[in-house]
Amino acid sequence: MNRLRHRRAISLAPPVTLPDDDDLLSEILLHLPPRPSSLPRASLVCKRWRRLVTDPAFHRRFRARHRNPPPLIGVFEDYLGYPFFRSVLDPPDLIPRERFRLRLAEDEGGQWHFYGCRHGRLLLFNRAKNEIVVWVPDTGDHRQVAVPPEIDGKEKIIWNGAVLSAATADDGPFRVVLVGVAGNNTQMFACVYCSESGKWSDLISFDLDKQTLSVIEWPYDSEPYSQTWLTEGDCLGAATLSRSSLQMWERKVCSGGVAKWVLQKTYELKNVLNPEFRLKIGYLTKLGYAQDIKVMFLWADHSVFMLQLDTLQAKKVWESCVIAPIHPYASTYVAVYHNIGMGTPKGVHWQVVLGEMSHRRGRATSPAAPVTLPDDDDLLAEILLRLPPLPSSLPRASLVCNRWRRLVTDPAFHRRFRARHHRNPPIIGVFADDFGFPFFRSVMDPPDLIPRERFSMRLCEDEVRKERMFCGCRHGRVLLLDRKQNEIVLWDPDTGDHRRVGIPPEIDGKEKIVWNGAALCAVAAAADDDGHVHGGFSCCPFNVALVGVASNNTQMFACFYTSETGRWSNLIFTPAPFLVFAFVDPGILVGHSLYWFPTGLGSAILQFDLDRQTLAVIEWPSNPNCYSHYMSQIFLAEGGYLGLVTLSYDSLQIWERKVCSEGVTRWVLQRTAELNKVLELGSGVKTSHLVRLGYAEDVKVMLLCADSSVFMLQIDSLQSRKLWETNIMSSLHPYASTYVAANYGLRKFGKVSRLLTVIGKLDRQIKY
Repeated sequence: MNRLRHRRAISLAPPVTLPDDDDLLSEILLHLPPRPSSLPRASLVCKRWRRLVTDPAFHRRFRARHRNPPPLIGVFEDYLGYPFFRSVLDPPDLIPRERFRLRLAEDEGGQWHFYGCRHGRLLLFNRAKNEIVVWVPDTGDHRQVAVPPEIDGKEKIIWNGAVLSAATADDGPFRVVLVGVAGNNTQMFACVYCSESGKWSDLISFDLDKQTLSVIEWPYDSEPYSQTWLTEGDCLGAATLSRSSLQMWERKVCSGGVAKWVLQKTYELKNVLNPEFRLKIGYLTKLGYAQDIKVMFLWADHSVFMLQLDTLQAKKVWESCVIAPIHPYASTYVAVYHNIGMGTPKGVHWQVVLGEMSHRRGRATSPAAPVTLPDDDDLLAEILLRLPPLPSSLPRASLVCNRWRRLVTDPAFHRRFRARHHRNPPIIGVFADDFGFPFFRSVMDPPDLIPRERFSMRLCEDEVRKERMFCGCRHGRVLLLDRKQNEIVLWDPDTGDHRRVGIPPEIDGKEKIVWNGAALCAVAAAADDDGHVHGGFSCCPFNVALVGVASNNTQMFACFYTSETGRWSNLIFTPAPFLVFAFVDPGILVGHSLYWFPTGLGSAILQFDLDRQTLAVIEWPSNPNCYSHYMSQIFLAEGGYLGLVTLSYDSLQIWERKVCSEGVTRWVLQRTAELNKVLELGSGVKTSHLVRLGYAEDVKVMLLCADSSVFMLQIDSLQSRKLWETNIMSSLHPYASTYVAANYGLRKFGKVSRLLTVIGKLDRQIKY
């Protein structure tokens, strides 16, 4: 009874008395932690708190209080020329990637080189337009500045830069430093831009005060994975990493008055990243650095770590098989305006719509005589089936008249249209693996350019941050591998549908590790006979093959899944021809076999015969121009043979595996071409950087990165096309599909027609 009275007494306790003085309450609220959710949650307490925390003056004071140091809220990645944001915080502080999106004209997208973040600003460079963009993600403001004309991209080439705030306010003046190399590679240059004067300095300086350049030697015997930083005593520091150790250096003036590097301390890297990790780190690289808070981002053995240099505290952020530079973004982000009153006022919405309609009503069009169309729907449908398989073909045809719209929106017509063009589907874009999230980019020009949001995998909030690995595209499906959940995910980008399948339990991720896979249509073998169209899970069964490596790196294995039975085959093993660590590249389907490049201490090809369910190792050609699988590509040759393209910096070789007169199967060199002529780089030009990024199996098109440019190369014709420029060499997965956008577009047209009806009713009721 006493306990019950005690509980009632607690429940009837009077509310906490808040300070009457707004200034005092504001001082208290200023001490809230600088997290994205702090002010939005405080605004929900009462109207008074909301009034205070939404005041722009309070925002400025709040940001000023927590500016040194600001919290790390996420990272930006340079994905195919787009600044792509990813939050490193957990809900409720997780910021959606769409919040920090740079709004550029459609023709400006995909051409930007990311040069880093500092003081709440991002710096990007457009080599095609020879201009920089300084962007403030928190406010969305950006400024475009032309680069000095003497930096022409030929004799003088910009390679990097930095942005610095000249004041503490986000809207204050700033400076930009650009650095580059002369065309003869023997001189470095720099220039400085000041937003207050709007002028660039001469091409002489890097030191902002003395306007001079100087070279500092690197610490003796230092490792290539290094990071400069500011030490506690405001000295220049360097953190150098190897696979086993971390060394902290500091540049000091010695007794003789000479500045030298002094080793301060050495640590075992495995103890720093994970004290329980007893194995030697196999792969290591630096991904990025947050200067404001002295945090390094490291990639070690398929995991991304945050390492604080002052405290040497490490945190595992996520798992990923993708090694790409990231740019940490530290900011006291105030999310109040974006979380309170998110809905647009109805009055404003209707004002915009009515304004658009009044603008359209004012346009006059000259009447044209109608075109005579065939009376027979079947005949007209046959004509429309011959439209090119471009994303805009059917939506544009639907605008001709109601009859055309009725025909091209018929699902039966869609099936016939896709069946007619399914043998040679166009490449409509590429997918990149953004730490397990499929990121789409169209390779077509308007009106066929598909927005990246159209092929965005819809996941729940708790699924977005899962560690998935992109295994490739085939037959209209994308295959993702989720090691953490021990499952695969198949996704149909055209429809948005996806399926999950559990991996056999004997593949535990320790003794047996899956590294890649391939998805294919179960009726692919009969597709040429019955006009079968790939795609859709309800009408099109699928198969999945997985490949992996045993933990001792001496055995390779594979297994096979079919959706018709819902079962996996037994694991199939074969000895590795050398130490094999992984399978990095997607599998290639040639006939009834899948082929992969093993990544390890040698060069070979693994064959998985789908009919016999056997594994075999195929040796590399003798005396090729290249032994690296990163510069080679498996393909289906014209006679149904296994083909191989090998690339060097000056030549391209095409090989075919044929049965010779002695009955022995061997590699036969079919063709050799000069690479600079194939890529149209000009005579005498030799590529200095070359790597294969991806391959479109259906149309035999390779994606290559040569000298900071991405090219499409058709193997049969050796015709090439330059797509874009980039400094990031990330794996790309070409997506070929007869994408029918009519349903998507016409749903919008339907909404517009219904909206016009509503506006018409309102128009009659409004008194002007």
